[in-house]
Amino acid sequence: MSKPLLHLDADTSIKALQAALLSRSHDVTRTPTDWMALDASDEAQLLEATARGRCIFTFNPTFRSSGFDD
Repeated sequence: MSKPLLHLDADTSIKALQAALLSRSHDVTRTPTDWMALDASDEAQLLEATARGRCIFTFNPTFRSSGFDD
């Protein structure tokens, strides 16, 4: 089974994290990239990453869930 293609969105876009994942043979991109501006919306990042077959990794501590896990 192949490893998933990963994308670090702007909230998790840390060069050191990308470098660590790349050093472990993961295929990982990060915002910003040639196909994603740093100021892209969350929705744009999600749509573009998934259109490219990538799983998106994000962390947003201010996000409020819809209540399913409360």
